[in-house]
Amino acid sequence: NSIGVLLMRDDRDSAAEQAFRDAVPLWRSLSNHYLNLPEYQEELVRSCQNLAALLRESRESADWHRLARDTLRRLIQQYPDHHKYREQMAETSDRLGTFFQAHGRLDEAREAYADETNQWQVLVESFPDVAAYRQQLSKTHNALGILYSALGSMADATDAYREALRVLDEMSGDQVSLPGHREAVAKISHNRGLMIGMNDPSESAKLLRRSQTSFAGLCRDFPNNPTYQHALASSHTGLGNLLVATDRSALAMDHFQLALELRESLARRFSNVAPLHNSLAWLLVSCGETSMRDPARGLEHAQTAIRLSPEDPLFLNTLGVAQYRVGEFEAAIESLKKSRSLGPSMESTDMFVIAMCYQRLGSTD
Repeated sequence: NSIGVLLMRDDRDSAAEQAFRDAVPLWRSLSNHYLNLPEYQEELVRSCQNLAALLRESRESADWHRLARDTLRRLIQQYPDHHKYREQMAETSDRLGTFFQAHGRLDEAREAYADETNQWQVLVESFPDVAAYRQQLSKTHNALGILYSALGSMADATDAYREALRVLDEMSGDQVSLPGHREAVAKISHNRGLMIGMNDPSESAKLLRRSQTSFAGLCRDFPNNPTYQHALASSHTGLGNLLVATDRSALAMDHFQLALELRESLARRFSNVAPLHNSLAWLLVSCGETSMRDPARGLEHAQTAIRLSPEDPLFLNTLGVAQYRVGEFEAAIESLKKSRSLGPSMESTDMFVIAMCYQRLGSTD
């Protein structure tokens, strides 16, 4: 293990991988023979975690995460009062869930996040005054909400976001003034507000306004943090879309204008950051208030995003929609097909716009 860590620090990953592979069977053998000595199982966990980190782009990474988690589960059974083992198991389940989600294995990701939720829940109940455990529990519920949304299980997603907010709202005192707490409240309020949408417009608007208030406060306190400004723009856009959908376009205009100003400022100040150009482009080509759309300018920013990150499927989707808006139908089809080939995240939008392009080109297929 020690040799492997030293090799990792020297960027000798292949040699480090072999050292960790050599270590695993030794630690497993020692762990099985000396069950009353947790040190051997702890070293096995470390070897597995190091291998998983080295092989993070490989499917084999999940196998090492699983072995680490199974070993930690055994340690928890042997030493139920040792909270550090439970922390490590929750963190390992989180890495496993993230891996599965990134590789499109969503059902396995759900199981991993559910396991992580259980571990943080036990820690919250055992240590109710430890703010970090509550924050992690809320974060995991939020991750489950995002995952359920991707799976199309909107009721489960709404419940997960509700739980995430409930956990945060139970915190008190100095905990609620911490930037991490305020940011979490803002993000989860935004996610749940968008999820509820037209199913409960009043509750959705309430949550989106809460998100705006939290992000606006963070922007005032941390004016040089572009992440908060970007998120505040998203909250304004979300509320604007909701107001348009509920026939309150006059009120929506103010929110879209604020979102536009924020996105323009960010794209200007951070001209080499592709996602900021993409977000501005998407607002300009798809704003819920059609009078605020500017497809030609949106196309310029979409092209900038692609120049900075040519293979991003989300940016290609934005480019394709922008091209469709300005009448470049053949170019739009090419961009959207490329978007589909690189990732499924916007597949339904890609297919819909491709169909409209063919219709505009006079195709009957």
